[in-house]
Amino acid sequence: MSDHPTSPGTIVDMFDPGAEMVDRDAARRTATRLRSGDGAELMVRTTDGEMEHLPRGFANLMATVLEEVAAGHTVALVSEAEEVSTSAAAEFLGVSRPHVVKLTDSGLLPCRMAGSHRRVRMTDLVAYKRSVDRRHAFLDELASEAQEMGLYDSPPVRPGRR
Repeated sequence: MSDHPTSPGTIVDMFDPGAEMVDRDAARRTATRLRSGDGAELMVRTTDGEMEHLPRGFANLMATVLEEVAAGHTVALVSEAEEVSTSAAAEFLGVSRPHVVKLTDSGLLPCRMAGSHRRVRMTDLVAYKRSVDRRHAFLDELASEAQEMGLYDSPPVRPGRR
């Protein structure tokens, strides 16, 4: 892992599984064990050989990191105060930069102006993505229920037409 500054609003660290030659299967197995709830926990061995238990939240965070690594994704740990450009926001959301600009201009995605440049806080970006993901999951569920009910089997009948 690289050494990054840790002041608020900066990338804290980044891990690229491709560059680090990671055993993705081992990452997947470890993530599964951390998520299993069987009492698996993270510990740190100090320089004097003592073992320190890390809080459960760190185990969950590490499991998430390991799942991403197992999938071959680069993982970046950032401060919640981190601000990104509309280009970086677009990449994070998987949409175009002009779409992000429309989202910020409409107020759906909060931003601040730095001169003529829009800056989006990571917390706002993550909240927006979660809301979109929830909406998509709901629509997928509705479509699945409509499929099960056979609503896609025949064309709709319009009133007054035969």
